[in-house]
Amino acid sequence: MIPKITEGSGGVGLHEYMQKPDSTVLYSSYENDTPAGRAREGAELHATRPDVKNPTLHLSIGFHRDERRLSDEDMRSIALGMLNKIGVDPENHRACIIRHHDKQEQQGRQDFHIAVERIGVDGKLWSNAWSARKSIKAARELEHENGLRVTSPGRERARTPDTQEQGLAERIGEKSPRQVLAERVDEAVEHTSRHGTGLPGMIEHLQQNGVETLLTHTRDGRLRGISFRLSGWEGSQSPQYKGSAIGKSYSLQGLTRRLSIEPEHAANTTQSYATFSLTAPTLSAPNPSSTKSSRHVNDEAKEDRSPSRNGVATQSEPQPDPDADYRAYMRALRAAARAQRQADRDEHQQDETRGQAARDGVARRRSWKPRL
Repeated sequence: MIPKITEGSGGVGLHEYMQKPDSTVLYSSYENDTPAGRAREGAELHATRPDVKNPTLHLSIGFHRDERRLSDEDMRSIALGMLNKIGVDPENHRACIIRHHDKQEQQGRQDFHIAVERIGVDGKLWSNAWSARKSIKAARELEHENGLRVTSPGRERARTPDTQEQGLAERIGEKSPRQVLAERVDEAVEHTSRHGTGLPGMIEHLQQNGVETLLTHTRDGRLRGISFRLSGWEGSQSPQYKGSAIGKSYSLQGLTRRLSIEPEHAANTTQSYATFSLTAPTLSAPNPSSTKSSRHVNDEAKEDRSPSRNGVATQSEPQPDPDADYRAYMRALRAAARAQRQADRDEHQQDETRGQAARDGVARRRSWKPRL
């Protein structure tokens, strides 16, 4: 399912476009059944809230071209589920769902359209904040609930390999690491979208397919970026690429958009990534399998209690923090990154100093005049 959401002033033009001769009305909470009557009802609602600039929502939903033939009842249920998931009550907000039986449907492209009045009968306004992201997330959930084919949202292509990468690929007779990474990340995103496992599931799928993932964090522990590298790549050592270096849709922000994950949710799930391989040039991540979760440790601590002489339960000695090794690793990783940035700045300063000395020498030679 590919949702497309737009907002406007509504009017009879939108309703006439939706209710074409080759169309079927699946649901309507308007009191009028004609395009002009629906437009008139929308104008009456808009008059109660003249401060609202775009009072009408137009949502078009397209299905995968290889999707099974859906009945009108199936489409009606999916459309009402979409409205419910994005927070629209069709009984309060006038809505109309129409299916088109045009040439595109004959070619296998089924779709339907929804017109919704953002101003409710009770005068409340439906918030359009993050409406596109909400609709994409709802589409992924409805695909999973109804057994539909997963249709990934549009993305930008991976960047073209540079001359050095092309030459290396020609010498070893294989694709460049950037191309292989793009293909495997695309496959992992499709698998994750189908199973709804989020970023942790994507990283786990990449590990199973020979791709190592490096996550960078801010000082307060939030996710900042993502990088990829092939493990066991034949020919030579595989370089490490930032997601944005592969393509805009492969960056952390692009992947959260493709996986329909809220940015706040992605930023607050750093602990879930402790179970995956975090690679660094001179550091090795701690083995999570050798530690226990905090909850398991707390449960053991609760069970290891013995009554004191006064009959009051006393707790045993405090258990070690199972996440201490991971936090120590992240601190060392950030320290190494800061040291590398400082070394780069020092080298850059030395280059600037040498360059300035060379420029001063050229200026002196040019200003020299022989004695007469």
